[in-house]
Amino acid sequence: MRQALTRWRGVIEVVLAVLLAALASGGFTFGLQRAMATSDPVVVVVSGSMVPTLQVGDLVIIQGVRASDVKVGEIVVFQSPAAPDEKIIHRVIRIEVRYELPGGAEELWFTTKGDANLDPLPGVDHFPSRNLIGKAVFWFRYLGFPAMLLENNSVRAVLWASFVGLVAYSVFKELPRRKQGQDVGKPAQGSAYKDSPEA
Repeated sequence: MRQALTRWRGVIEVVLAVLLAALASGGFTFGLQRAMATSDPVVVVVSGSMVPTLQVGDLVIIQGVRASDVKVGEIVVFQSPAAPDEKIIHRVIRIEVRYELPGGAEELWFTTKGDANLDPLPGVDHFPSRNLIGKAVFWFRYLGFPAMLLENNSVRAVLWASFVGLVAYSVFKELPRRKQGQDVGKPAQGSAYKDSPEA
């Protein structure tokens, strides 16, 4: 068993490295979600609407907050009212109270605007507090580009192909060694001569 593990060590190391990287990434994400109190603790800037404060490719750390703690002038991340799967990062320019919830309960509504935009975007920059994800607490210039690349299907296909190729290479590299090890243990094949008494 130990000998077999030794022969396949290269393949096992590659697979374990990928699994450990995936587990570490998942653990880091989970830990950051708990620490920042939001399901989306990291956001990558994908448009120039917040230039010059935020540039395309910036990695932004988001802190989950209560809507009542948000102040005018802060940068927030929210789900777009026009496309719930789309996340927007803009600056708050106005906060108002509405009483449109069932029973007449109050709800905060935010109006935001990108620093590079002249006006709020219709249908996007006006949303209720239930769409709020959190506020930006700090950001890293251009560190989001790797994440943007991983969102590209072509890039992911190349990475998966590279991984499969690496595993295949490790397997085929070990096969000759394994065969050679098996051949060493076999007795040499040759002609067998039988002694016979002289006449």
